[in-house]
Amino acid sequence: MQETIRLVKELIEEKKWITIRHLINEMNFVDLAEIIDELYEPDDIILFRLLPRDLAKDTFQELPLYKQELIIERLASNVNKLSNLLNDLDPDDRTAILEELPGVVAQRLIQLLTPEERKIATTLLGYPEDSIGRLMTPEFVAIKSDMTVAQALDHIRKFGQDSETLNVIYVVDNDWKLIDDIRIRELILASPDHLVEDLMDGKFIALSAFDDEETAISVFRDHDKVAYLSLIVKIR
Repeated sequence: MQETIRLVKELIEEKKWITIRHLINEMNFVDLAEIIDELYEPDDIILFRLLPRDLAKDTFQELPLYKQELIIERLASNVNKLSNLLNDLDPDDRTAILEELPGVVAQRLIQLLTPEERKIATTLLGYPEDSIGRLMTPEFVAIKSDMTVAQALDHIRKFGQDSETLNVIYVVDNDWKLIDDIRIRELILASPDHLVEDLMDGKFIALSAFDDEETAISVFRDHDKVAYLSLIVKIR
């Protein structure tokens, strides 16, 4: 197998696509999955993109989860390829994969699709038609609790230009799980050397992606979450 992997690397480097396609057609999906798993970026995604549609489905389902996540993320800019892959997967395999994807990856996947394909993707992800899961956006700024206020503000300046709102900044852990939210005013007025965790009170409000829009609006209005409310109303 290592010899085959070296051969594939050489063929990709030399851009011998026809030869690669002939080689692929002589291999089974189990061996192809092993090869793709051993390849590094961008060779792994290049080889995957060269797979015929049916073979791509079987090969993808044989890959370990981490490689599946990487492929989905890298295919996000290729709407047709990604849509074909998601629709071709066996329903139970597809559901298992999508449920394991990090939230930020799933959200970016939705936002990068066309409206028609986005509807397919959100259905596959299991979000009901009127749920807030279909309205989620990846365009937000998140910081870590162990950052200093100065580091957090630098991070916001660097990554906040495309954010839907900067009224509220989200604090997440290393797995991108929400652990608190902080109003930007608190960061601006805090001492630069204070830690973000010093400003946290743990009183954030969270909803399930399966909740409907009316529930979300009601909850955030009751808790005076203006930034969230304006965002939900804006995208309705």
